[in-house]
Amino acid sequence: MLRSLISRLHSTIMAILRLALPPIPSSRGSLRTRLAEINDEVDALQSKLRLLSAERRRVLQHLDAIVYPVLTLPPEITTEIFSHYVDNPHMGLARNPGSGPLVLASVCRSWRDLCLSLKFLWASLRIYLHHDRSWAWGIPNQSSSLRSYLQRAGNHVLDLQLFLPNSTSTRPDLTRNADPMMSTLCEHSSRWRSFSVWGNQWLPSIQVQGNLASLEKLAVQACSPDSRWITQFQEAPRLLEVELHGVTRQWISLPWIQLTHLTFASASVSNLFEVIHSTPNPEVLVVFMLRYDHWDPPQINDATLHHLHTLKLDHVDGVLHLHHRDDAVIFDHLTLPALKNIHLTTWSDDDILRFHRLSTRSSFSLQSIRLVEMTPKAATACLRSLSSVQEVEILPRLGSSNQALKLDVLIDLFRTDPEFVPSLRRLTLREWRTPVSPSLLAEIFAARWSQDESELATKKLVSFRLFFAPSVMSVDLLEELRDQLRPWSDAGLEIVIDPATNSSSVPFCSGTSIYDFSSAWNIELRAATDLHGKSNSS
Repeated sequence: MLRSLISRLHSTIMAILRLALPPIPSSRGSLRTRLAEINDEVDALQSKLRLLSAERRRVLQHLDAIVYPVLTLPPEITTEIFSHYVDNPHMGLARNPGSGPLVLASVCRSWRDLCLSLKFLWASLRIYLHHDRSWAWGIPNQSSSLRSYLQRAGNHVLDLQLFLPNSTSTRPDLTRNADPMMSTLCEHSSRWRSFSVWGNQWLPSIQVQGNLASLEKLAVQACSPDSRWITQFQEAPRLLEVELHGVTRQWISLPWIQLTHLTFASASVSNLFEVIHSTPNPEVLVVFMLRYDHWDPPQINDATLHHLHTLKLDHVDGVLHLHHRDDAVIFDHLTLPALKNIHLTTWSDDDILRFHRLSTRSSFSLQSIRLVEMTPKAATACLRSLSSVQEVEILPRLGSSNQALKLDVLIDLFRTDPEFVPSLRRLTLREWRTPVSPSLLAEIFAARWSQDESELATKKLVSFRLFFAPSVMSVDLLEELRDQLRPWSDAGLEIVIDPATNSSSVPFCSGTSIYDFSSAWNIELRAATDLHGKSNSS
């Protein structure tokens, strides 16, 4: 009975299946024929799909060329643009994305592929460390990100800066935060081209790996007397340029004899001369004097720097006017026979006497001088004795209307006294805060510039640059400048008149902004006045 039941059930199921399924050809030949037909249809569809895909790519390319024309640039041009965009990329400033390769790589796939292939884009980085706990918790990830970033540079030499927090209240935490990052940087020390570590009261452990064969520039700042002795940079055969801020000769060991560029910031002239005596061959010396209440009378030996051609004596920003110090005493102990270029800041009238004695003792022949924040009297006294100087740049100090009047007298000397800087070729007036007389400038040009070959020996001016505070220039004055100075520019004298680079971009008169002026009045007058005229007519 069970067997007959199963038999009937099987018959029923087969009948149902025969009704649900299409008929199957019984011959092998029919099956092969159908299979060939299917294969032909698949090939035809795939061929059509390839044609459609190719057409789709062409349409997208044409569309991108219209909507995103920058994507059609050749890789060589895009690479050049990227090289100008990437500027001091950084890690650790969350609110400021900066101008680094990560920003470019986030735009689109083609830019990302190009950025990842350009090793030099990843070869510079500024790293900022913080002392708050929330940032410290991310240190392992930060170290990993830093390692990945530097690996993108391949074998390219590296320019690195590490900025440490100022607070010392949590120094153990700071050390724990800084050491992993420094360790990651040191993994690539053989490829350092420039390396800077900017601290306040302490420095992390610097354990370089291998030699420093690529290191050319080093900067170290640390102001604590218990900073650890720095010996890691003693063997650096290509090191030529060093900046030391608060780091004395007793704290650091360097290949002093090979250094050609030295920047030194200190509150002690004695410390400065210890470094100078250790560095016999500098060509460029930049000195920043910190101004503090204490003043140690320097017990120092005189120094002669036979190769020094450029000297800059300045003060650290923010402490310029806190206390008076006799910084010009430095000149009492130097002899500089090869000096060509000098930069002096905030010197008094009496300090100029020391400069004159240095000039007499050294018998140098200066070519350029930059006077910053000096009184008109001091600037005049300094310039009057310089018969060989060809380039003069003045950034004045204006504290009263009387000083402004004296400044006009100083500028007028270029017109009235041919023996005042007689070799002058380039004159730059920067951050000028007093109105400029167009007629005075024209008379200065007449006295100092000529196309006549017979007068070239006495009239040598080839360039005049004026960077002014916007508040002193009205539209009428600018129009007058254009009219009176156009003939000199047309005749070949280089004339540049611009707002001061650190001036505000707020409009200074109705309908005219600093940006508008800069684009229309960036004279060389030969080009800019024509441009200005065209813009007015349009």
